[in-house]
Amino acid sequence: MDPLTHVAAGVGLSRLIQSPAPRVAAAAAVGFALLPDLDFVLLFLDRVSYLRHHRGLTHSLFALPIWALLGGLVAWRLGGRRWFTPTVLVGLAVLASHLLLDAATSYGTQLLSPFSRQKYTLDLLFIVDIYLLMILAPGLLSGFLRRSPVWPAAVSVLLATAYLGLCGWYHQEALAAARRLFGPEAQAVAALPQPFSPRRWHLVASLPGEWRQAFVELPGRVSHPAPGNHPRRELTVRPDFPPRAPEVSWAAPTEAVVLRWPERRLETPVAPEAAWLLDRFREFARFPQLAAVERHLGTISATWVDLRFSLPGGAFPFALTLDLDEQGRLVDYDWGRGRRWGIFSRPNTAALQTPEEVLGDGG
Repeated sequence: MDPLTHVAAGVGLSRLIQSPAPRVAAAAAVGFALLPDLDFVLLFLDRVSYLRHHRGLTHSLFALPIWALLGGLVAWRLGGRRWFTPTVLVGLAVLASHLLLDAATSYGTQLLSPFSRQKYTLDLLFIVDIYLLMILAPGLLSGFLRRSPVWPAAVSVLLATAYLGLCGWYHQEALAAARRLFGPEAQAVAALPQPFSPRRWHLVASLPGEWRQAFVELPGRVSHPAPGNHPRRELTVRPDFPPRAPEVSWAAPTEAVVLRWPERRLETPVAPEAAWLLDRFREFARFPQLAAVERHLGTISATWVDLRFSLPGGAFPFALTLDLDEQGRLVDYDWGRGRRWGIFSRPNTAALQTPEEVLGDGG
């Protein structure tokens, strides 16, 4: 979740906890809200380390009480003993909200770090949700206005909780739509939130020999279609540089285009140093896909993407490109938005094999 939403949630929660000076408590809440994201400094050291450890130890359930106690000790030192308990309570509430909001996105949070590297995700919110931020805004403002009542913050927190519940309901409806769209043979079915609306979802599933995707927009009142066959369009995505998600529109589940990503394997054996990078990418990626392979001047360039971060027509923000020689030894690599392409590169609508469009049986 973006920092501003974390701050808004944290300040709103601080208003619900009695403290000697509400505005000072709100300032402390800002610090607690941003504290777990100190691991962002890893990005300036090594991108591989950042992708492995971001939302790791600093975001764990074990670090949460430690951060709160340290904050309480600092408050005691600066303002006296009366500030210890309120600051600890604010820290626990704000840090818990940070972990919850991060886990609600599709990136994944290592809640049990350092004892487990498993990532937990609820797949409820896009990384930036303007509606949630607007709901939390009154609570943020009330934290810094002189003599502001508590009720704006309380209402913001209640409405934000209700909004998370609404997103959870839409998530279950999106999962049901994915199972109907991809059929009973689909495995690892997921519904991932998309920007601009809680009704927009990215559906993805693994099937034997391929991945499948669809971008859907659920109706305001979800109505389940009657059993039976529902024609659908299918498009096969071909390898291309730079790899991008195909340019399609969000559509009703019964009208969505099913995108097929055939499973591809690199024929060249990979040397240990390149295999280590590839293993790190697969550890990070939730839906890894070899998107493109290009040969030039005796070098093989292979690019893997994580289909989890698909936006219609958008570049993949986390992609691993390995440049290998004919023996599979590493010549160069690029992880993320690097030297060949980036998030601002031009759309590539030719990435669809339109002659392979078919009408399926919906099963």
